Amino acid sequence: MDQLEAHKDEAMKDSENQTKRLQELAGIKKNEKSEPERSKDLFWALHENYNDKFIVKRFLVSLVYLLGFLLFSWVALSNVYWALKGIFF
Repeated sequence: MDQLEAHKDEAMKDSENQTKRLQELAGIKKNEKSEPERSKDLFWALHENYNDKFIVKRFLVSLVYLLGFLLFSWVALSNVYWALKGIFF
């Protein structure tokens, strides 16, 4: 049980450190802005941080989506061609 408590304390400490780092990234100081403004600034700081951090993964996911769209289009156009060929020829 002590191990679980130690892990929980470590996770909470990491969470607090990450929150402080994100607030610094967003340029937020305590009691400077209202809660919605702080949340908005934190969102954009997170967004930009992860855009930079996972650029390769974002590229790969986009590539897979493009491939899926192209394959789906190929099948859809083949079906349209087959249907039109059956109707008109």
